[in-house]
Amino acid sequence: MPTYATWNPSDKHADITLSGGNLTAENAGSWKSVRATLGQTTGKYYFEITITDNTFLTPGLATSAAALNNYPGSDAYGLGYFYDGSFFVGATFTTNGKTGIGVVNGDILHVAVDFD
Repeated sequence: MPTYATWNPSDKHADITLSGGNLTAENAGSWKSVRATLGQTTGKYYFEITITDNTFLTPGLATSAAALNNYPGSDAYGLGYFYDGSFFVGATFTTNGKTGIGVVNGDILHVAVDFD
């Protein structure tokens, strides 16, 4: 039986509401975070995020030291992908060099991670 990650109800900011077996996270209206149930440091992983409301959306990766009261990448412990296509990496703003490349409602964001 495969083990898969969901959103962690005991490792989230109070403004995040989880539903659908902890597969859906809803933000109450500002930059807040929730972590997954499985943390990884090695291996290759893939996950998808279906965008239903790109307001205050910044999916990303972060360590357990990252603050939950902001988006991934807002501090030195993570990286985040903004809805407009820009990135925050270790609290530094970067762009992908393209304008207008971001996510809109209905998009599915495919994320492949290689920790090796």
